[in-house]
Amino acid sequence: MRVRHALTRMPARGALARAAALLLALACTASQPAGQTPPDTLEPVVWIASPYEDATVSGTVTVSVEAFDASGIGGVTFEVDGAALGAEDTASPWSFAWDADASGAGSHILTVVARDNAGNAVRSDVVAVVVGGDVTPPPPPPPPPPVNHNPVAGADSLTSAGRVAVNFSSASRR
Repeated sequence: MRVRHALTRMPARGALARAAALLLALACTASQPAGQTPPDTLEPVVWIASPYEDATVSGTVTVSVEAFDASGIGGVTFEVDGAALGAEDTASPWSFAWDADASGAGSHILTVVARDNAGNAVRSDVVAVVVGGDVTPPPPPPPPPPVNHNPVAGADSLTSAGRVAVNFSSASRR
């Protein structure tokens, strides 16, 4: 109503100004048609909740993921060293049982690709893990040989309680 009132008060010779004002008013009040929402162009938010960065793992490891998006999450794909593991998981909670031993001992990179219901996809930050918890560390080195702090001389003597002289000599000669 106010826009119409403002437009009618403009002089007739300002038809161009009236048209520009009308276009401006329409642009400012324009909205999506009823029942329609604007297209979702935002990527989902995703991260690996477990295992933690630099964890040492072995056997079957549950990889848990948190993923959120306003339009909902359509699916999550788990990756080890950049290769997808199995089919896309389309049901929450987002988790995957990973046979870490099948990937081999050593360092591996875990990532997840989350796809929202609008088709936007994003890859999570990497989580580095080490496979090989069953590897036992090498045994400690053996202790050094004992040091004799009281060496016996090549020959020595003492006197017994009965005042008898006792002489000692070593079997090896110096």
